[in-house]
Amino acid sequence: MTACGSPIPGGHPPIRIRGGTQIKLPFERPGLKIWQTQEITLPSSNKFSYEFRRKALSMTPQPDSVTDEALWDDLLDLIEDRRVIPVIGESLLTFGPEDAPLYAWLARRLEEQLGLPPAAGSSVAACPHCGVAPSGSPEPTLTAVACRHLLANGPRNLIYSRLTRVLHSAALTPGSALRALATVTDFNLFITTGFDSLLLQALDAARHHGQPLTRSFAYSPGAETKDLPSRKRDLIHPVIYHILGKATTTPDYAVWEEDALEFICQLHNHMPVMPHLARDLNEHSLLVLGLNFSDWLVRFFLRVAKQDALSRIQTHNSLAEGPPCSVPESMVMFFGGVSRNIHIVRCDPVEFAIELARRWQARRPPLPVSHDSPPPLSAPSRLVPDGAIFISYAREDESAVRMLKYRLEAAGCIVWFDQDPDRNRSGEDYERNMEDAIKHNCTAFISVISRTTEHGREERSCFRERNWAEERSDSFPGREGFYFPVVIDDANLPPRREPTAFASRHIEPTPGGQATEAFCRRLFEIQTLRLRERHAAIPHP
Repeated sequence: MTACGSPIPGGHPPIRIRGGTQIKLPFERPGLKIWQTQEITLPSSNKFSYEFRRKALSMTPQPDSVTDEALWDDLLDLIEDRRVIPVIGESLLTFGPEDAPLYAWLARRLEEQLGLPPAAGSSVAACPHCGVAPSGSPEPTLTAVACRHLLANGPRNLIYSRLTRVLHSAALTPGSALRALATVTDFNLFITTGFDSLLLQALDAARHHGQPLTRSFAYSPGAETKDLPSRKRDLIHPVIYHILGKATTTPDYAVWEEDALEFICQLHNHMPVMPHLARDLNEHSLLVLGLNFSDWLVRFFLRVAKQDALSRIQTHNSLAEGPPCSVPESMVMFFGGVSRNIHIVRCDPVEFAIELARRWQARRPPLPVSHDSPPPLSAPSRLVPDGAIFISYAREDESAVRMLKYRLEAAGCIVWFDQDPDRNRSGEDYERNMEDAIKHNCTAFISVISRTTEHGREERSCFRERNWAEERSDSFPGREGFYFPVVIDDANLPPRREPTAFASRHIEPTPGGQATEAFCRRLFEIQTLRLRERHAAIPHP
């Protein structure tokens, strides 16, 4: 039986799960049938086995419409509250201007690399550049190619090494869905079932001007470290977690359905030693975009991710009986929200992702952009507000710094820079106050680089400020999340006068002080995080 109770064509033998549960997994593709019995070891908990058999194999969530405004509002509210984790599936992984399906293209390339003839019914070749097959010709899948190779007694390891070679040798660019999702800066943790780097490229391009600042981690059953580096709320840079592994030359990532099943079973066993990921998956809503698992495998994945019976997370209405039907192979699923339902939206996942980004942008008016001077500053204050972002600059660059301050404040930041006209000749007490503010008080430090700082006199106070910031940055792991160099004009890079600890640091272009929206939002998030940590550390009666 399938996950919703309809028989599987062909009468395939079941996969046997120890403890009495049997699930029939169809390995049937055009021109290919594999009939075999596999045995899977699941946790010995009778409760787990019973719940999985009784609920995961019988639920039929009712589909929602992509035009359901209430669902959109619920989803966008949660995204803005940072309570949603997107789960990126195979159907969202497209590349190039044609949005060619990545995994169909990989399947064809793998077929060639393994020396396999085209499967029956798929003899028409796809375009070698964009990967798009002629209309009406069936697309191969990695599962089908892997099965044919193994049935021909081909070495298992060859599947992974050849596929990795294909992936690393191709100069692929992210498709429209990944580029759209990358602009949603309220997403700072992405779970992907893919083993490629397209999402990484999209995030670096959209948020970091192509600089490699996005961090990626991959689950591996045999790895010593499996967990995220910290909780989602504490992440400074966006993070991608490859939950089914990342492409390597060894069988350490999931290529076909059997691999995916093994990874998910192992993931359940390892959740106790992955507290950061386990708690984040359990405590956040999941937006599942374009998973191509079979029906029951999707439900198993969700059961493991949420670490609870699906029936306890849904309302009664979501369990209502309906006509037998499977969850579509390529789907959008919103797992969470106010009512804790599973919402299945029957639509193209790529189009859904693009519409999501459009609606999110519409709810967040862009930061003001002006090539004129910002509004006049208020009366200068010699006191640095508690937790402010400190801007270090040369006096000659004040006009650009005022624009930078204006942009940051429009994003919600608390910002301070020294407006004292005699700042380079201030007294000892004032200098001590500045040192204390940088070393102990400010939540972030911006170093403004310009022609003036690169070629002006070296006794400027801004260089003392940067040395103090270098000392403070030692308290931040990897020197991240505190010191942010920006360049406001055509100064030669790399800069000669930045502290040596930051010689290789990414320098944010802010011509004339016009910082990008992504940069301003990122500084706001960092400041908010630091202030929240300070508040939590204060004893409350």
